[in-house]
Amino acid sequence: MSEREPIFLEFPVDADFIPAVRKFVAEASLIEGFTPKFSYRTEIIVDELCNNSVKYGPSTPGASIRIQCEFESDTMELTIQDPGGNPKDVQNLRRAIGMEQDRQHFLGHGLEIVRMLTSGMEVSQTETGETVIRVVKRRSQNLIDTLTE
Repeated sequence: MSEREPIFLEFPVDADFIPAVRKFVAEASLIEGFTPKFSYRTEIIVDELCNNSVKYGPSTPGASIRIQCEFESDTMELTIQDPGGNPKDVQNLRRAIGMEQDRQHFLGHGLEIVRMLTSGMEVSQTETGETVIRVVKRRSQNLIDTLTE
């Protein structure tokens, strides 16, 4: 994606680790030159996605959540990979992300917030059943962001 090295994090599937992880990624966005507002929104995105991984993914011993974060001059790409959950949940999530209407029926409030705060969100599943969510957040996503950044 760029000459910058991506940030890789891995932590146990345990909600107790999420506050430190979200703060770390938010601080990294500040170091990369993004605004405090961008950093705060990044923290919300990481929190929601990691909490969903803990809530819906299996909590088998030794399981972990992996995060890859890449920064460009005007974007952040965040990939969160977890041990995977029920294939039906992943399918519903994929379908809901692609729908413009009735998203709330499929997405909880958290994923709807993530969708609103990002420029794009994709869900996939690896051959081994792991769930992968990739989001892209642009420095300025719309006119309101451009005026307030």
